[in-house]
Amino acid sequence: MPRLPIVLLIAAVAIALGVVAARTIVPDVVDGGPLGRRYGRAQPTNTGRTPAFHLFLAPEKRPSVARECLDGITSAQAAQLGTLKDDLALLAIYPVVHRMIVKDYEERIQVSRYEAMGFGDLFTRIKHADFPARVQRLFGHEEFSVRRKAMEAAQTQADPTLTPHLDRLFVEITSAKPGQGLKTLELILYAGQACGGDHLPVLVARALDSKDSPMRAIASAIAREKELTGLGPRLRPLLDDEFPSVRVQAAWTLAKFGDPTARQRLAGMLDPKDKGLAVLALDAVRDCGMKDCVPILEGYLPDADEDLRTPMLLTMLVIGDRKTEDRLRSDANSERAPMVDGVIGLMGLAALGRPGDVATLRRLAVEGTPNEASNISAGMDFCEAAPDQELARALIKGGLIVHPGMMGSWLPRIGDPIVPFLADQLDETDVVNRATFLIACLGLVGTDHAREAILDRHERWPNLVEQQVRLLDLDRIKRGVAR
Repeated sequence: MPRLPIVLLIAAVAIALGVVAARTIVPDVVDGGPLGRRYGRAQPTNTGRTPAFHLFLAPEKRPSVARECLDGITSAQAAQLGTLKDDLALLAIYPVVHRMIVKDYEERIQVSRYEAMGFGDLFTRIKHADFPARVQRLFGHEEFSVRRKAMEAAQTQADPTLTPHLDRLFVEITSAKPGQGLKTLELILYAGQACGGDHLPVLVARALDSKDSPMRAIASAIAREKELTGLGPRLRPLLDDEFPSVRVQAAWTLAKFGDPTARQRLAGMLDPKDKGLAVLALDAVRDCGMKDCVPILEGYLPDADEDLRTPMLLTMLVIGDRKTEDRLRSDANSERAPMVDGVIGLMGLAALGRPGDVATLRRLAVEGTPNEASNISAGMDFCEAAPDQELARALIKGGLIVHPGMMGSWLPRIGDPIVPFLADQLDETDVVNRATFLIACLGLVGTDHAREAILDRHERWPNLVEQQVRLLDLDRIKRGVAR
């Protein structure tokens, strides 16, 4: 099941995207590519180019702009460097620009560490089958600052040939500076998770034996996500680790692997006396579908504060306790229920999405308060299936939710079917804040259809559209799915 901390992270990111998208609209005419004859002009960034310039640039101008960007990756002003490298990444989808990047890399890689770091930044932004071999060369650079860039690039390239290089760096750092460089070691592990391959269990096993507790916890989680069941014997001693975060991650992973002892340990971690540990254990119980924990949670409810009571009840609900479902439904529909119980009730009904409850939820999405609408949306995050489309439309149309991040988990699960509705809503508004919200919602959907719907509104909202399309295209290029 989706977990609330992840929901909050998605919300924070999407809210930030909505803020970034809000710019002053400057109508104008663009010269150049085919879109330039059709749409207006957006406000330039600090490189002098509009956010989605790559769509408007005439083909014959692409090499000269790419050359300007390539020449600037080590010489531009600091404030421009990030934007300039993003500009080059946007052009890298064109074969002529890709060839220029490869050629410059071969000619400049040994000039200085700054040149090497600059190309490391590019390989972090652009996933391409030609780049893993070149990232390997960065791992062999004498300067550690370059090797660190290689770690970041490896996470983007997600190529199994890079995992042994990450493992060697893990050994190098832990041997040279025990107890130091934890952020770098964390980066190595997550890059290794992205790259995978036959060498990943070696790296994860090494981290499970680390003297640093954060590494043991992260490695336990990666073993779970990558289903490295062969590491079970390495994980079992961590059930008695001195650090709670390690114990819960190890128990969670072993429980997913079917270890009955680990399930018992997770059940014992639900005691509200250790609130932080209990919250993590609740995530694990939901993920493992441990319905046998319902009586245990029922016994702990009287001692739980409001912050812990909410995830406890929602956990009991999503793992299938009918008694909790009836209780939450009663609280959601009762005017006499305490406010907190009513909130949990709404979240619970939204998480379940039962047909008999949807009518009430739709009504509150339009006629209720912003808090009620927010609680319904938060509840929908606990359900992995696509939510009721009419309820989703009611939440969007009702205007009670103003931050798209509050829909960051469930809106992408609906996908293309919601795009025409969002586009129609966008066509009906003249309010910049509302347009920002709707364009960001289309960005969260993130499909080709959603991207085209955003672009079709360029003439009316050039800045909002270009900011969102830039974000979408940079994300696609980083994932290697841009066309």
